[in-house]
Amino acid sequence: MMSVTTAFFVTESWLSPNISNGLLDPRSKFTIMQNDRSSGKDGGVCVFVHKSHTVAQVEFAGIYSELEIVVFDRCVTHCQSVYCVRTDHRTTI
Repeated sequence: MMSVTTAFFVTESWLSPNISNGLLDPRSKFTIMQNDRSSGKDGGVCVFVHKSHTVAQVEFAGIYSELEIVVFDRCVTHCQSVYCVRTDHRTTI
């Protein structure tokens, strides 16, 4: 039996909106959720979740919009889990 990576989390991703999901995942096996750093070239977080799982990204607005964080719901029968990843950010909230 072949093992499948279910999810992986990347901090300090250095990604930008100019980098397409097709470049990150050419076989389109993962749902990709990212939050790029709004200023500068480094930082950012990215989550890859295998498409065998149903997930929905939770968007943040207002004072939390500057956090480098990805939060998503993993939709499972009778259960909903929330996961998040973030880097050390210098913004004070």
